[in-house]
Parts: sequence; C-alpha cells; structure tokens
Amino acid sequence: CKGLQISIQTKLLSAQIEKVNVPRQPFRALVNYKNFTDLHWRIIKTSREEVKKQRRKWDRNYNVEREAKFLEYFAAKPAVKTGKVTLPDDRDFQQHSVEIKLDGVPEGDYMVLFSHTPDFKTSKNGLAYAFTTISSISYVHRSLDKGSTEFYVVHRQTGEPLANVQAQVLFDRYNSKSQEYVLVKGGVFKSDAKGRFTVPFQNNENRRDFSVDFSLGNDQLSTVDIDNRSYY
Repeated sequence: CKGLQISIQTKLLSAQIEKVNVPRQPFRALVNYKNFTDLHWRIIKTSREEVKKQRRKWDRNYNVEREAKFLEYFAAKPAVKTGKVTLPDDRDFQQHSVEIKLDGVPEGDYMVLFSHTPDFKTSKNGLAYAFTTISSISYVHRSLDKGSTEFYVVHRQTGEPLANVQAQVLFDRYNSKSQEYVLVKGGVFKSDAKGRFTVPFQNNENRRDFSVDFSLGNDQLSTVDIDNRSYY
C-alpha cells in the first residue's frame, strides 16, 4: 500500500555525541541514518543560557512547530566548523549506524547540527542535533560519612590533579510565579594541590541536591547537561 511504501522510503536521521570532549582534538559522533548518503554537519558555538532562552521562548507556544523554531534559530548562526561525509549506501531501506569524525574546536559549549541537505532547513529534511562541552576538566566525587561531598578535579587526558579550579555550587529553586526553576548560588570552592575540595552537608532540605560549575581560565565544565530543561 501507499502508506507502507512511504514508511519504507522515509529518510531518518539521529545522532549522539559524548557529553564532554577534549579541546582542539577531533571527536566522534554516532549517526543513525536511513535512505540517504550525503551527511552535512555544522559545529555551532552556544551557551547554556542561550539554549535555555530559546527553549523558554518556544516551548510554551503551542501555535508553532516548537522544535523547528528552536532549530531554525541555531541553524541561522555562523558555524565554527563545517563538513560533509558520504555515508555507506546499502540500498536496503534499513536504518544503519556509523561513527564519523568531527573537527576539534576550542573550549566551550557547542551544538552540532546534522542534515542530509546542505541548506539545513527544518522542513522536508532530515535534521538532527546533539550538544557537547569541550573541556580538559574532569572530576570524580563521593559522599562522605557526615553528608558532605568530596570532589577530585583532574585533567581529562592525563588524569593529573588540577589545582586552583574554581567550583561554584548552585541550587535549583522553583519560582511559582514564573513556573520555572532558577539557579541560586551557594558556596565557591577551590581545588587544592591534589585537585580536592569538599562541599559541606546542607542542613536546608531544599539545598540537598546541587550542581557544580567548574572553571579554570577559559575552560569551563558543569555537572548539568547543556540542554537541561528543568523549568516546568
């Protein structure tokens, strides 16, 4: 039937990228695709604030294609890097997966857009995206006996301790008027020569769960995802 034929021939595209990658080194994307071979990609510099602002702008507007509007905004931004990959063509109308190489970029937060057409239009086009943070900062943490949390900050490649990394603790607090969570700053800590710092136990129940923003010069990393949609 016609419906089955359309379903078989439909183009599909999705992609995954590791949440954090190393600065200025190529990194990988896992691409799932169906019924096309030309894959175009763009790496776009962004920020958590910019992503959240665009989500707020469109997610409560039920008169438009919200995800399309979200993507149109970023597709219009200038790209830091671009590329094209020719994907294997098995001509079997099945979905396939392949890892592709993306060019390295400096420290920061990025959206990577994927499209099977060079214009990156949101209509009549397979379009996918994923976010990644480029950072040399990494960390491990554990809960201590009295409720405090111990962090060790290390270099993402070498595993060596990172000293003097600033760690801003943040708490989510729900604002009933705006119907969204707002970030409230907690303490600021700094890693010692062993890369260690400790966040004390919070007596206030509303501050038991927290996130941390790490920074060392131009290098920044957060324990929260870039596209963290916690404002409903």
